[in-house]
Formats: sequence, C-alpha cells, structure tokens
Amino acid sequence: MNQNCIELIGVSKRYQSPTGDRWALRDINLKITQGEFVGIAGRNGSGKTTLARLLNGLVFPTAGNVLVNGMDTADRMYLSQVRSLVGMVFQNPENQIVSPIVEEDIAFGPENLGISREEVSERVEHAIKVMGLEELRHHAPHLLSGGQKQKVALAAVLAMQPTYLILDEPTSMLDQQANFELVRQLKRLHREYGITIILISHHMEDLTLADRVIVLDNGCIQMDGHPRSVFQDIDVLERCGLRQPEIIQLAANLRKRGCQLDQGIVNFEQMVDEICQLLMLKV
Repeated sequence: MNQNCIELIGVSKRYQSPTGDRWALRDINLKITQGEFVGIAGRNGSGKTTLARLLNGLVFPTAGNVLVNGMDTADRMYLSQVRSLVGMVFQNPENQIVSPIVEEDIAFGPENLGISREEVSERVEHAIKVMGLEELRHHAPHLLSGGQKQKVALAAVLAMQPTYLILDEPTSMLDQQANFELVRQLKRLHREYGITIILISHHMEDLTLADRVIVLDNGCIQMDGHPRSVFQDIDVLERCGLRQPEIIQLAANLRKRGCQLDQGIVNFEQMVDEICQLLMLKV
C-alpha cells in the first residue's frame, strides 16, 4: 500500500433528509500522491465539497474507504493524525478567523498542537513571510480585504505544516486581481515547498496551473487527466456544465487568425512565453 498518498476506494456518500436520500458521491476511486497539484472542477452540486470534506475526515463515507497515508479516516484512532496531515481552507475566510490580530490568528493552530513557544513563533514567522503578510501582522483580520483575509486563512493553515492542502472554492469571494494572485501563490507553494495542493473550483481559469484536473458531475468522476487533454474535451465539459478556460479560447481564436501557437497552451504564462518567442522570430 502506498503510504504517501490520499486514496479513495469505492467511496460513496449519501445524505439523508426528510424529502429523501441524496447521493453526493458514487463509487469514487481516486489516488492523489504527495507532491501533486490537483484541480477538481464541477458545477454546484457535483460533489466537490463533499469530496473535500471526506479527504480530512470532516465527513465519513457511506461506503468505501478514504485512506490518508494508509490511515482510514473512519478509524477514530487516526483522526487527529489525518487532520494534521490534511489542512483545509474554506470558501469564506471569515469562517476560519478566530483572533483579533493577524499574527495571533496564524498562531492559534500551532499553539493547540502542544509544541514549544519557540517553534510556534518560527512557524508563524515562516507563514507570514511566505504569504507576504509582514505589513499586516498587527492588523485586525476582519478589517482586511477579501484577498487579504484569504491570505491570512491560508497562512494559518500553513503554520500547521500540513502535507496536503485542500482549498474549497477559495476564489469565489475574490475580485479578479486577488483571484489571479492567490492561484499563483498556490503554484509557488507547490513548486518551492513541495506542498500537495488540491484546489477545488467551478471556475476553470483557477485550475490552469494544476498538473492534473479531475472533473466531477452527478457525484461521479467524468474526467481525470492532464489539463491539456481535459480542457480540450469541449463536449464533456459542456455536459458537466463547465466551459474551457478563456486562455484556451483566446489561443484558438488567435490560431484561426494565423498565429502559429503551440497546441499545448493551457495557462497565461505559457501564452506569454509563446507570444514572446513569436515576436523574437519576427525581429
């Protein structure tokens, strides 16, 4: 058994209600290995949030098993270990703010791990530096912008030093610029610190920097592969209520106008590099 991954084996999740049972997920088989940057896409109601909550034991499967580094989340003996390995950032950062000062909020989690005061201080300093919050460390979190609050929430989770970082629709309350900056911050965390990123969104633009994209619909996995192949399958995307990222649509329109662009372009950075190379060839 691979001990360095999150694995779902035949996982289904049913919610009961007075109006009848509802299956949020059906027979999911999935493995996410440490070091990956995985994007999970799907329209509202597709099962994304249920999947996210299953991964760190906030909810438990009705059938099947969720294993985190070999530990079954349904086994209460492992639950605290699982939750220390799998950090989670929610859609609304205000739901994770617990202290009146930014640096105190970031310290809250590590302080409850029973580690030394020196290590708590080191973790807080590292998280503040990584997220670029030096100038905001003494500010009140509730007075910050949406993008800044999301950075504080992310820093608070990073201070816990998780192996896996799950973000459930973290850009849904951000403006376009803050959205852009957060996704690139996540890519930097993945690249420089080796943190496994699991980014969940119904905005396909958020997932263009992922190494792998999984598409959910009606509680089932519809696609799982490299962004290039997933984003090009327009029929399946539309059937799942999704659309291609705008950067891919732009590249297609430029090709129609005669630009010799690489077919593998899936994100903004690749588009910039490709256009720069074309301009250099013309000089």
